[in-house]
Amino acid sequence: MNDAFELKISSSRGKECDLTRDYPVLVFDGSRFVSDAVSICIEEQVRLFLNGEHCTTMVATPDELVEFAVGFIIDEGFLQGIHEIDSIRIDDLSIDIRTRSDAACINSHDLEVGSSGGAENAGRSDEEAPALPDGCVFPVDAVFSAVDRLHDLSNTWKKTGGTHSALILTMNGDLVAYAEDMGRHTAIDKAIGKALIKGTSLSTCSLTCSGRLPAGMIRKAYRVGIPLIISNNAPFSSGIDMANKLNITVAGFVRRPRAVIYSGMNRIRGSDSCL
Repeated sequence: MNDAFELKISSSRGKECDLTRDYPVLVFDGSRFVSDAVSICIEEQVRLFLNGEHCTTMVATPDELVEFAVGFIIDEGFLQGIHEIDSIRIDDLSIDIRTRSDAACINSHDLEVGSSGGAENAGRSDEEAPALPDGCVFPVDAVFSAVDRLHDLSNTWKKTGGTHSALILTMNGDLVAYAEDMGRHTAIDKAIGKALIKGTSLSTCSLTCSGRLPAGMIRKAYRVGIPLIISNNAPFSSGIDMANKLNITVAGFVRRPRAVIYSGMNRIRGSDSCL
């Protein structure tokens, strides 16, 4: 671990906000209609500014906005690292990131919608980016344990069935960061933002998330140095191609006792019972 980075943060929002809202419903149980109430995840439009210029508007669960802003602005390649950030100002659902004078910002207007609906930085090309080094090796048991832990922590999902989750663990299985959000992109942004604010070096960590894995999700992990991405769902072809190019290990459809390793197979070793 590195020393946590102290951000200058000002906010007009309270520390606590409601993440769910109850709605009356009519449920058909197979034989009759029954009145009930269900909890639904709240979503809001969050506007992100970089040095006063509008960068993007994302639909997200309206909590952990600082963490979202830090994660998004770095894992989408607008900034190279958290030390380029000078301050963050939150005014209701608007977030303005101010950079240090020597920070090199990518054009904040050059965004495109990715295959899974998230806003991606079209101005940051990874075509010539160097692949991650081989380095660390993870036991397959750690892959299964990460998905188990993701499910255990997903309390809002258990309550609503309408959120995605993202979890960052060390090679030893220690918790670095966890986040839930209505979108899988923004859940990852929040988890990465938490880890970066804590000062964690992510080069020997895994990222576990719910949902499918397109190329944009792979690039988020790559830009902060995460070598292993785990999901209980499937990758897209673009995600596998990007992972092979950048030497990132992708494990999908991880559901005990089976896991599919799509790329970077050299980073996964069998358990003792498999040897």
